[in-house]
Amino acid sequence: MTSIFKSSSYYTFANILPQAIGFLFLPVYSRYMTPGDFGIVSAMETLTAIFSIIVCLSLNRAAQRFYFDNNDAVLRKSMLSTLFIATMVLSFLFLILALIAEPILQLIFESIDFYPYFLFCIVSVALNSLSLIPIIFYQVSEQPKKYVLLHLSRFVLQILLIMFFVVWEAEGAKGQLKAVLISTSLFVPIYLYIAYKNFGRHFDLTLLKKALYFSWPFVPTLLVAWILNLSDRLFIERFLDLTELGVYSMGYKISMAMFVLTSAFTMAYTPIFYKLANSKNQIEAKKTLYQYSTFAAIIFTLIAFFISLFSKELFDLVLDERYTKGCGILRVIIISHLLSAIMSITS
Repeated sequence: MTSIFKSSSYYTFANILPQAIGFLFLPVYSRYMTPGDFGIVSAMETLTAIFSIIVCLSLNRAAQRFYFDNNDAVLRKSMLSTLFIATMVLSFLFLILALIAEPILQLIFESIDFYPYFLFCIVSVALNSLSLIPIIFYQVSEQPKKYVLLHLSRFVLQILLIMFFVVWEAEGAKGQLKAVLISTSLFVPIYLYIAYKNFGRHFDLTLLKKALYFSWPFVPTLLVAWILNLSDRLFIERFLDLTELGVYSMGYKISMAMFVLTSAFTMAYTPIFYKLANSKNQIEAKKTLYQYSTFAAIIFTLIAFFISLFSKELFDLVLDERYTKGCGILRVIIISHLLSAIMSITS
């Protein structure tokens, strides 16, 4: 139990600090970004989540799974190297296909221009896919300090660029998406260095096939989940307007505090789960996993309750009055975050 709380504290810090800083900047966003601008950013963030599932075919989940199947350091490096190279190839193919499919993608959000908004989103996803295996490596090898350093350094750069383009240059949604693209691009050499230093350049087609057999069934499930998340923004943009989408997105953004808190525990829990699942004493392992899951479900429920309880005060104190209608939205969405968090540790 001590190890999971120790690791969880690092992941919590790495995930909560950016979110906390993001909350501190929400008054700035609400002042310098119209609800319409915020709606564009939200729509592109949703597409980013969907594209991220497609581009890597959930190979990062395969890295989590197969890392613990073998204690041989050489085989582990070979597996990670294979998945990293495969991710690079898939990201390049995704970039080309997405640009070719411009007319089709434009139909998703008709009121948002493909250039520059969709383009910034697509390139950011392709480049960010190179971070998946290095980040997973730090997680599965239980190096939370390096995970924190990598995660926070990129966030600090991104938030500085957002402040420059959104506040100083007053570029609105374009400025925020541009900041994300630039910060992602600048970290690509770091991901390549991490991969080269820790994985090498070995590629094993047999290992890749094995990983794909495990990872591809996740893709339809994840896509369905994110398409459901996309559909609300699509209907709001299509039948209302980007202003209403921005108000909705602000409520959703604040509700993500619940997701950040619960995902920090889940990230620390994942490698420990696989260790216990592969242990010889399955009776003791199941008992321990049951204790972890029950404890987490109780804590998650309390977090959701307190966020909902003080949501109105949060909106009144933090945001511009143009966004205050998002309070009611938060209270509904927080329930879905709670159910999702409980499912993530029990399924």
